Amino acid sequence: MLDFAIFSFLVGTVFGRRFTVIVLLPLILGLALVTVVLNTHLAPSEGGKRFAAGAIALQLGYLAGSIANGWHSRRRTKDEGRWDDRSAD
Repeated sequence: MLDFAIFSFLVGTVFGRRFTVIVLLPLILGLALVTVVLNTHLAPSEGGKRFAAGAIALQLGYLAGSIANGWHSRRRTKDEGRWDDRSAD
């Protein structure tokens, strides 16, 4: 279950850096499909636990990617000097 959650977190991070929050719905639906396909040998309750852990990790990864994207763009803007309204003498 932990490997599935880690993979979901990393996928969420990548999508958080590139896409808007609308992408979470198709990702969750895709995660449900992957969970059903990969966990056919498990009990339904165990598959549900894996899906829940993966969905939470996916959303946390998306949040982490969005924060990293905002922090990176803010830092790049600061380094380019766009925050200062003072003229360079």
